Amino acid sequence: KCSPCLRQMITLQMRTGNYKDAAAAADELAAVVEAPSEKSIAEGLRGEALYAQAGEKPKPAQLEAAHEVFQAALKEYPLNNAARFLDATVLARMGQTDEARQQFQTCIDHCSPADPYYNRAGWDEVHAGRNGRPRRADRLLGDLVRTMQ
Repeated sequence: KCSPCLRQMITLQMRTGNYKDAAAAADELAAVVEAPSEKSIAEGLRGEALYAQAGEKPKPAQLEAAHEVFQAALKEYPLNNAARFLDATVLARMGQTDEARQQFQTCIDHCSPADPYYNRAGWDEVHAGRNGRPRRADRLLGDLVRTMQ
């Protein structure tokens, strides 16, 4: 299978709730791509599928498995903001708020205006801190924690 075909499969499987199949397709994608950034993206997609598969009331082992996959993705390519953002979300759900805050802040620091996580991670020039760097990681984490309660 080719990389674009696998990506399309993963997208469709995620949209239809076939998370187990999406995780398997992401494994296949990781096997066919060569660049570290592409492998990281494939791992991130796998982590996203595992996290989604865990549902509204995930077990600690499910969250830990997703976290491990996101960490592997970030080790492969540290600028994978999608994996970093989702890992921060998983960490928050695991109750590791300090680590989640740090991941959110790193995501904010690495975002550019073209990055889809630019706004999701909390960038807002009006609320930017010194040197133009955003300081909304705490607010984002607080919003996430309130949503989970």
